[in-house]
Amino acid sequence: ESWKQLLMDAREEFPRVWCLIALLGSPFALLFFLSVQLVIPLALLTFPLLAVPAFLVKMSTMPVPEIVDEWTLAQWMTFGGLINQMSHIWHVETVKSDTLVGILAQANGASHGEAKRDIEETA
Repeated sequence: ESWKQLLMDAREEFPRVWCLIALLGSPFALLFFLSVQLVIPLALLTFPLLAVPAFLVKMSTMPVPEIVDEWTLAQWMTFGGLINQMSHIWHVETVKSDTLVGILAQANGASHGEAKRDIEETA
């Protein structure tokens, strides 16, 4: 019998579960169904939650910044790799402006939010 005839027979004999029989009859359809209905939604839920610990683990590999003059070549390579990866996550201009605001706020004794408001008002 052909697949088409087999599915038509299953549809007539088991009207409520014929689609399940059709899915189980085709491994590619089952793989597609499981990936779309199960794997992708689980990934969309878990990947953002795992991003924070992944970032913390990545930053824990950064060399100690207090002894930058004693870094070895391997530590400089690690630092360069971290900077390269972080530059793909955050917009460079945003990081520069937030750093500048933080420096100005620290110099003036104001909070970061107050300094940012003052800069936005004058711009």
